[in-house]
Order: sequence, then C-alpha cells, then structure tokens
Amino acid sequence: MSEAKKQNESNSEIDYSKVSSKNNEKSKEKSSKNRSQKIKTESIKKKKLKRKKTKSEIRLNKKITELKQEIDEKKNQLNDYIDTLQRLQAEFENYKKRTIKEKDKLVSIANKDLIRELLPLLDDFERAINSCKNGNEVQTIIEGLNIINNQFNQVLNKKNLKEIYPEGEIFDPRYHEAVMQIESDKHEEGTVLEVLQKGYLLNDILLRPATVKVSKKSDKS
Repeated sequence: MSEAKKQNESNSEIDYSKVSSKNNEKSKEKSSKNRSQKIKTESIKKKKLKRKKTKSEIRLNKKITELKQEIDEKKNQLNDYIDTLQRLQAEFENYKKRTIKEKDKLVSIANKDLIRELLPLLDDFERAINSCKNGNEVQTIIEGLNIINNQFNQVLNKKNLKEIYPEGEIFDPRYHEAVMQIESDKHEEGTVLEVLQKGYLLNDILLRPATVKVSKKSDKS
C-alpha cells in the first residue's frame, strides 16, 4: 500500500474518531439535560404534592383537635353526671336510713302512747279476775267487764279504729270475706246473714276483713 493511501486512511480514522467523540459528548449532554429536567420536574411535582399534603394535614389536624376538645368536654360532662349521681345516691341512702329511723321512732312512740292508755284497762281486768276469785256475784262481774269493754273501745276509737260489722248489708269483697253461702228466699242474693268475726279499719285502711256468711238463691227457684 502506498504511503498516500495509508495517510488517507489514517486521516479518515482520526476524523471518524473525532466525530464519534463529538456525538458521544452531545449524547451525554443531552442525557444529562434530560436527567436534570426529569429531576427538576419530579422536584416540582413533589413540592406541589407536599403543599397539597400540608394543607390536608392542617385541616385534618384541626378536625382532630376539635374532636379531642369535644371528647374532653363530653368526658368532663360525664364525670360531672357521675359525681352528681353518686352524690344523689348517697343522699338518697342517707334519706332512707333517716326515714326508717324516724318511722321506727314514731312507731315506738305510738306504741308507747297506746300501751300507756291500755294500762288502766289492764288494771280493771285484774280487778275483775280478783272479783271472781273472791266469789262476787256474776252480775257484778259482767257489769265490770262491760265497763272495761267500753273503755277499751273508747281508746281504740281515739286511734281511729273502726269495726266492720256488715250484718244485713250486701256483701262487699273489699271489706268482707265469705266463708259460707246459705240458701235463702227471704234475702237478696249476696246479703250478709251473719258476721262470724268482726273486721277492722284503721284510718280507713283495712286491717282485717269481716268473716261472714252470705245468702244465695235456692236451687229450687
């Protein structure tokens, strides 16, 4: 190969190398610019996302704070209600104890007053018994017992005790207790024919119903 040809090929290789090198540099520059642009774009997107997230978080945090405050207020109200309920319960328990104590005291006083009024009757009964032992006349003893009975009724009447003696009246299940039915054409059905045991009311409250016999229609009729 001639020297001229070799020189031309050598020059050609050098030129290609230069061109290739320039192309690589341009490609690198372009790639670098693309990466830089991509990074810049992503950074802008992140900043935008970050700004949106921050606003959302602010609203969320504000809402959470409001809810916490509301919960705290409700807890305080609930604690106040519990304290009030416990106080009222304690007061009610004290009231019940006080009421029971006062009731027992009133009953004790009432019993004391009643017994004090019955003591003279007890003395009269003892005197009547002694009269029987001393052989006094029966009529005198009966008169003494009648006096005692009247005194006893007077004491009970003072205490608003009323007897229930419904003979001849229409049977009333509120105050009478029928233990027997007897056929009778002379009486209206349900008439009290006989009182077997008196009933009693105290301050219009039933203590004991009267035990009675009641009429019914004859089966023949």
